[in-house]
Formats: sequence, C-alpha cells, structure tokens
Amino acid sequence: LFMLNVFEYAKRVAYLSKVTYNYRVVEGSITHRFNPAILETYHRVYQKIEEFAEHYHKSGYFYNAYYLRIIGYLNKAMKVYFMNPDNSALENERYNKFLTIVSSDPYVEAIKAVKIKSIYSWKTKILVGLLKMKQYKIYWRIKKHI
Repeated sequence: LFMLNVFEYAKRVAYLSKVTYNYRVVEGSITHRFNPAILETYHRVYQKIEEFAEHYHKSGYFYNAYYLRIIGYLNKAMKVYFMNPDNSALENERYNKFLTIVSSDPYVEAIKAVKIKSIYSWKTKILVGLLKMKQYKIYWRIKKHI
C-alpha cells in the first residue's frame, strides 16, 4: 500500500537490471507460519487497494496487476492457512472455507478477469486455469502436494 502511493507521486522511476537486494526465505518466519487471521488481513488490504484505485481513477493494467496480486495472496493463503499443519481445523472444514473464499469477491472477479498470458510461471498458469474452470478440488489437491 505504501509503494502504491510512492509510485503515484513519483516524478520518475528507474529500473536497474542488477540485483541490489537479496531476500532470504525462513520457514519459521511470520510470513511463512500459520496465521489464523491472514484471510481477514488480505481482505483489509484489498479494500485499501480498491479505495486507492477508485481515488486515482485506475483501470486496465492496474487492475490486471491487482488481480495477479489477489491470486498470489490466495496461493500464499494455501500455504500459511489452508494447508498449514498448525491449522487445527479438519480438512473438510478448511476446504469448505476455501470454497467460500474463492466463491466471493474479490477472488471471483480476479479469477475471471486475470489474463493468463500475463502470468510468467507455467505452474501458476495451470493453477489459475483450474480456478477459471472452477476445478477447485483439483486445485486443492495440487496445492496440498506442492
């Protein structure tokens, strides 16, 4: 959210084709461990992004990037919430909650509107294709084993 505002007011932006930042993935970190409130947190972020988009009259390219972000967050939620071994809910309860989530906005809108050709990873293209075809059980099973 901070960066959206930074870029909105930036006079110029430069791109460096050089690695200037290293990101270390730590499995036990806050971004990788079970978070029972993650779905609500994502929902609040979506609301703020939509407020930003409305305020600055965004369209087209912005929304495709936003939809990609929503799908990215859904994939993240699969790991840190739905498939997390620390989630004490039974699998069918987690799956039913997943169905509720992907059947509600902004997920429905994102899945429907995102352009698969804008996705770089072939794995994500397949997963998004499954979501577009409402093959939720297959998506679930694949995410369970990844």
